[in-house]
Amino acid sequence: MTITTFIPYEIDQFYPETAQNAMRILERLGYKVHYNIAQTDAGQMAFENGNWDEAKKIGEKFLKEVYPSQQIVSPSSATVNFITQHYDKLFYNTGMHLAYQHVAGHIFEFCDFIYHHTKARDIGAIFDHPVVFHDCHLPEKHTEMTELLSRVNGIKILNNPFQQEECGANVVFAINNEPIATAMALRQIAHAVKVGAEYIVVADAACKLHFDALIRKQNTDISVIHIVDVLASGIQKTTIKPATIQQ
Repeated sequence: MTITTFIPYEIDQFYPETAQNAMRILERLGYKVHYNIAQTDAGQMAFENGNWDEAKKIGEKFLKEVYPSQQIVSPSSATVNFITQHYDKLFYNTGMHLAYQHVAGHIFEFCDFIYHHTKARDIGAIFDHPVVFHDCHLPEKHTEMTELLSRVNGIKILNNPFQQEECGANVVFAINNEPIATAMALRQIAHAVKVGAEYIVVADAACKLHFDALIRKQNTDISVIHIVDVLASGIQKTTIKPATIQQ
């Protein structure tokens, strides 16, 4: 089966290794991966800034690029949440109605797809570090994400009471409410350091950018890593058995 990948601009521009790792894992699980080099974004930032006409224009381009793919996978929890929860506001009862309904029903966050559409749980990753996990975009998928993390060899997942709380990474919110957005992230960083984590694991590049900037500014002794990069860590040293692909 062929998987269409959607890589939003934050990953493409700042963390291309995360996109490469996502594709590498999918291929090792037995999928053929298709990546459209013309893709850019799905319109989330314009939408959140109130520029719905611009968001619709960007969204139409995105829909034309991925429709009618049967399986669309993205290593961005925020992007998937935006498309599945808000595209109806842009495209309901328009010429793109059928396309948006199809895409909203066939796009999956990376861990969600691995968990539900393959038989893989332990994919052979090795990450010998204590971590806290954070994702404020798809809390309903935390079970799947945590399960995959827990099967990584050597990892120690520490308690994080702020796991599902907003970190302030929303660009529009952060620009308009910088002190609040900063405080939200610093609280999570402080907790991670307090419990002895070496890494904050995130499921979205926007969260990683936000945490990374504040960690560097505060000179804090902790790092941030995308969950895809954790799941890809060390797999070149192991063999992943191809999953039985569910049609």
